[in-house]
Amino acid sequence: MKRTLIVAGMLALILTMSVAGTLNPAIVANAEEDDEVEGEIGEEVEVEIEDEEHEQEESSSDSGDDESSEENENDGHGSSDAVRNDTHESETKTKVAVEDDGLEIEIEIHSLDLDDGTYSALLSCAVPVVSLNLEDAFEVEGGKGELETSVELDAGYYADCKLQIQDADITLDVGSFTVVGEEDEQTRESQEDRKREIVENHDARETHERHTSAHPASPGEYEPGTEYVLSATGSADNNTTTEIAEVSATLGVWKSVESLVLFDVLDGTVDVGDKSYTIQLGYAIYSNHGDVLRLRALATDDATGDIVRLSLRGEADGSAELPKESEPAITLAFEGNSGMFKNEVDGWELTMDGYAEAA
Repeated sequence: MKRTLIVAGMLALILTMSVAGTLNPAIVANAEEDDEVEGEIGEEVEVEIEDEEHEQEESSSDSGDDESSEENENDGHGSSDAVRNDTHESETKTKVAVEDDGLEIEIEIHSLDLDDGTYSALLSCAVPVVSLNLEDAFEVEGGKGELETSVELDAGYYADCKLQIQDADITLDVGSFTVVGEEDEQTRESQEDRKREIVENHDARETHERHTSAHPASPGEYEPGTEYVLSATGSADNNTTTEIAEVSATLGVWKSVESLVLFDVLDGTVDVGDKSYTIQLGYAIYSNHGDVLRLRALATDDATGDIVRLSLRGEADGSAELPKESEPAITLAFEGNSGMFKNEVDGWELTMDGYAEAA
């Protein structure tokens, strides 16, 4: 079955769909303001919640359909069950972000009928003519296929772009977008001013209190206000030097759905060699479906006072649900820069092992 995923006229797009079903894309801004989180959860998080709640509704609907399928077989509608299975054959999640120097692409597809191994991908555009081979970029294991890659492109307008997974009959229709190129000094200064304004005018715990007050009803199992400790140690690399790295952060739950937990980042520290940073505020998401913790925050360089961005993406071992109070901690692996959510701070790429547990 040919699979075509559509990404049209956007900065970033999150898709959750059954490949044979109808595609309902949700557009998510990927501008700097979303990275410079002031505690107000960005559009990306809101889409994550909507996707999760939609999955719950579909699951409930499927259960009801299963109960009635046998009746349908004998009343002229015997094919309905087969149609439903085909429609929900493969859940797909896709993110594409336009950055200053190109594209960040993430694809995750389940229930694939492909042999385990790696598959190359081809990014092509009609205007200007682009043909880039991404060797062994798509990895399949146990019917699950994943691709996380960054593609560098020259500044300019691109149209009719597609990403094809070779030998797999899967196509991502990227559409049109504009790469602005490296930002100039004036733009960088403006962004620095914006980050400083956020840090100076917002308090993480006050923001967390607003969040928990505004969302007292949390449909998930994780109690709003519960605090978690995140700790990780490892190495940091800036292409010329490698240093010991350590991250410690306090996260506060403000909402959860069936398998998605949303946190405010309340405080913390980052140490890279002899450099120290104080985490000011941010947000984090843990997915019990994907076994992944993602975090974005703003931190202050303790020596210079500069505001820097901290990004983390940690994968849990196996199927590890976020522990509740008194339950054992989960281990997390933060492994360098790949995809949209990177492990980095102030130009340092982070590779660490750590854990998260209820405080």
